[in-house]
Amino acid sequence: ADVLEALRLLLKGAGHQATLVDSPQALLKAAKAQRFDAILMDLKYARDTTSGEEGLDLLNRLQESRITAPVVVMTAWGSVDLAVAAMQRGASDFVQKPWDNARLLATMEKQSSQAKERQQAERQARSEIEIARNVQQKLFPQATKEMRGLEYAGLCVPARDVSGDYYDFFDSGPDSLSFVLADVSGKGIAAALLMANLQAAFRSQCELGRTGPSAVIPTVHKQFYASTPPEHYATLFYGSDSGR
Repeated sequence: ADVLEALRLLLKGAGHQATLVDSPQALLKAAKAQRFDAILMDLKYARDTTSGEEGLDLLNRLQESRITAPVVVMTAWGSVDLAVAAMQRGASDFVQKPWDNARLLATMEKQSSQAKERQQAERQARSEIEIARNVQQKLFPQATKEMRGLEYAGLCVPARDVSGDYYDFFDSGPDSLSFVLADVSGKGIAAALLMANLQAAFRSQCELGRTGPSAVIPTVHKQFYASTPPEHYATLFYGSDSGR
């Protein structure tokens, strides 16, 4: 209790707000209930245990619970090997006991600052992915041509937010329809960009009035090949009943 209070006063004096817990179970409960900028924890809890295994086990449980706050562990001067083991299990840094106030504060502030930067980057990435997802959905057909005797539709449900899957329908003339079903290699944003490239190639050809496979595929292949890294590719099926 005295150690916890000393740490609380030290952190408070530096402008930080601390939540105190006195057991591994209490830490897990608190970390699941709210998001912390950083976690400072000892590696030894049981009075009759000096191995530090309970602290290492707690690190594993934090990771299993998907707790993303950086963890700074405290260990005695003679337990550097234990600190190294903690780092290998996901700890971000360690402070030796008895601690130096300046060193402890600098470590906590560094980890807290880095955590906030990562959170900001994650929010920015999520925002960009959401924009990419909305843009990609607009690349799929928004309206379909009505045809007598035929009902058709398409739907893309990506495994991630965006993907390299692509389908499209093209007006081939009166009572005629062409379509493409394709998959670009890779996943995520990179595949989505390639998908947009492939879509532009197909629509440019169909807007020129080219709808038959023999007219469309060679030109699309040439355009896509010229603007795609050699390690990426697309597989597709293109069908048309235009008779050409």
